[in-house]
Amino acid sequence: EEVVELALLCAQPHPNLRPRMSQVLKVLEGLVEQSGYEQTQSGYEARALSVSRNYSNGHEENSFIIEAIELSGPR
Repeated sequence: EEVVELALLCAQPHPNLRPRMSQVLKVLEGLVEQSGYEQTQSGYEARALSVSRNYSNGHEENSFIIEAIELSGPR
């Protein structure tokens, strides 16, 4: 669960909202607790808002075509 939260922090749309890789490594190595990075959790909400805003603004103009693909047989 903590690793997923850390991954979400790293996936923030704006680079200044993301933790530095040196900080990420310290968390993964157990040298620093992740609680210090939860301050940016509001970025999750900002990200969700920007995605929904972009989707609602462009939804009618864009169409998505999903095509089935055939994979090669068993190996």
